[in-house]
Amino acid sequence: MKRIGAVFLVARIIVFGLTPAAYAGPVVTAGGDPDSGGGGGGGINLRHTIWADGGESDNFDAWTSHDSKWTIVTSNSAAHDGLRGADITGDTMPDSVVLLLQLPTLGQENIELEYWWKVRSGLEDTDQVVSEWRPNANTNWIVLDTHSNQPAGDWVRFATNLPTEANDNPNFEFRIVADLGSTGDRMAFDSFALSGNAVQVPEPATLALLGLGLGGITLVRRRSR
Repeated sequence: MKRIGAVFLVARIIVFGLTPAAYAGPVVTAGGDPDSGGGGGGGINLRHTIWADGGESDNFDAWTSHDSKWTIVTSNSAAHDGLRGADITGDTMPDSVVLLLQLPTLGQENIELEYWWKVRSGLEDTDQVVSEWRPNANTNWIVLDTHSNQPAGDWVRFATNLPTEANDNPNFEFRIVADLGSTGDRMAFDSFALSGNAVQVPEPATLALLGLGLGGITLVRRRSR
């Protein structure tokens, strides 16, 4: 038993003590250089932008689909950054109006979603604007953020780290759903970004050393019988 314990300890030292661990920083925040990531650079796994839209293209081409009541507004006050932002204005009922993104996150993990929002004209109790995501079209939508019964205000940043189901996902979906009761209800969004890290693959040397350690344990066990 002592030999087994010694070999196991040596194996752990070889694999975990002498092999450089995966390093998650430094971090490039969403909106940074999309070419700076990818897990290169001696084991450094830089964070980079997977997708982003600030409305500066003056259209919704970066999105999968949008209902007609979603518009791009141009003015200094319409945007958190730049000159353009996405606006939703009521009356939208009885139907919900949707801004939809379907985007694969293949090869990416630690997915973060962020955007900026602003209530331009006060929302009543019956008004609701909700952001949601889901892993694929066969699962239920998961609520991220909800707005209702809120006065007009300044820009606010929303950011969240998504669950592991969003990692390396070919069917990732995100949407904003608005139910607004009158033409006076108005909300704005800007600076959308989806960021992540490249999925880490174990180094060949690490796998080889792990196999060597396990092989040594097996050999000692056979000899001790």
